[in-house]
Amino acid sequence: MGETILLTGKVYECANCHSVLTVAITPRSLLAIPTVLGMCAVMLLTIPLERSGFLSGVWLAASRGGLAALAFGLSTRVFIQGLRYRVVG
Repeated sequence: MGETILLTGKVYECANCHSVLTVAITPRSLLAIPTVLGMCAVMLLTIPLERSGFLSGVWLAASRGGLAALAFGLSTRVFIQGLRYRVVG
């Protein structure tokens, strides 16, 4: 391992053996969509906390920023794990 993979045009190619790596989207990778929607719903739950005065200022910004980072991380991980990689040639 430890080989360099380069993006040449629309395909990924190994710098050493020049094998082509293809990537295919599977139905499992589409689970990222409900993950993002669920995290958006959780972020919307901060609105009542803001209106009630429980969250404000720095705490509101920190909670929304943390939720956004969590949503991005989870959805990216779910999407990447759902991809199918195959070495051709």
